[in-house]
Amino acid sequence: MKISKTTSIATILCVGSLLIGSAAQAAPTALNTAKTILTAAYEAPLHAVLSELAAAASVGDAAKMASLFTLDGIYIDEDGIQTTGRAALKERFAAGLAGQGKTKTTVNAQGIKRIGMNAAFIEGLTCRESANGPQSCARFTIVMQKQNNAWLIASATETEVTPKPVPEANVNRLNSLNWMIGSWSTTSGNAKVTMNADWVGNKNFILCKYTIERPGLQPKVDVQIIGYDPAKKSIVSWNFDSSGGFGNGTWNKQGKEWLIRSAGVEQQGAQTGATNIISIEDENKFSWRSENRVFDGTTVPNTQPLIVERVRRVTR
Repeated sequence: MKISKTTSIATILCVGSLLIGSAAQAAPTALNTAKTILTAAYEAPLHAVLSELAAAASVGDAAKMASLFTLDGIYIDEDGIQTTGRAALKERFAAGLAGQGKTKTTVNAQGIKRIGMNAAFIEGLTCRESANGPQSCARFTIVMQKQNNAWLIASATETEVTPKPVPEANVNRLNSLNWMIGSWSTTSGNAKVTMNADWVGNKNFILCKYTIERPGLQPKVDVQIIGYDPAKKSIVSWNFDSSGGFGNGTWNKQGKEWLIRSAGVEQQGAQTGATNIISIEDENKFSWRSENRVFDGTTVPNTQPLIVERVRRVTR
């Protein structure tokens, strides 16, 4: 029997929808179960390292804590002081443990982001509790790398948890970034970069546009939106570049520096991570550099500092 093209296509679509409809009853459960198993398998060794770190801190074992870092591992404490390398880390941890007495330490991951096969970005909370009750808590960001089939800490940053403020009407959580509003400029090689930052969304966000100009090429414009995440109690940002890549960052202020832990995805799918550091020189100048950089699971060199100068100030 001859079947017309229209009838054939309609039949296929109809049968296809029936198959999809019946499969949908069971597929989500199976897929979700498989995804949960894969996620748990990937995250289990990361949680194990955090548990070892907490156990070592609880018993005052500075050598064990340092051994969980890479040979050139970095730790930045709540005062912004950086310690690099296992030997220096052992001394730093020993000095800190000696002054706190017997303390139970917990390290809880609140978010894990995979960066390629051999790197991961972790955010969470670490707390130290003495016999007299809670002593102190701090937020942490950790970058782990897989080396010789073992996960190690490449960098760790702790930031003090401040008491929850009393709610106030019309509080602007971004007031600490008010200095950024205006136009800025810098050069890198043969490229000129101009940044324009302005308030948007009733001053709940800052919109930054970065124009990159190179001789003989059309200008590129990248976009960044900065806001406040009440769940994380932290300033955060979302980045969108003109090539199609995107990412996000978590901001922490330490002295005159802003540490922005960033993770993203390039247009081709490669996953990236870095700690971008803004050092405020004065009201019209700051420097920018990028450290702890990872591209698709591979460590890449730090950048040299760029000096960024104000072109125009906007007061609102």
